[in-house]
Amino acid sequence: MARLAAALDTPICADQGAYTTHDVLRLLAAGAADLVCIKVAKSGLSGAAAISTICESAGVRCTLGSMLPLGVGAAAIHHFALHARNVDVELGGVYGSAKDYFVHDLTIGRRDSGAIRANNLPGLGVELDEDKVRHYAVL
Repeated sequence: MARLAAALDTPICADQGAYTTHDVLRLLAAGAADLVCIKVAKSGLSGAAAISTICESAGVRCTLGSMLPLGVGAAAIHHFALHARNVDVELGGVYGSAKDYFVHDLTIGRRDSGAIRANNLPGLGVELDEDKVRHYAVL
């Protein structure tokens, strides 16, 4: 990646190999990435925050990646995007939710006119649909 980053004008994004702070420090020290894709589901919120801070200190932009999580996972990603100053959502990161594609989710909708908005609910700001939780519970 470092050789590619040095040889190309096209920015190189570290994605699958950038899960931990150690990974990101190694990639940035090697000059192997112009951009880092943070995976909140893989790194966790605190790990993602640490990666974002490292990248911000190094002057490296970040984007967010996921595999279209359901409501709770999407809420975590959206909250992180609101928190991180150097996450560029225009680079394609903050995906919607699997709710856009699947019939059921355990959360009650959070969208207003297609936009995802922060709210004053506790935690990640999602409300669970208790009927669906009971329906899908494995006993």
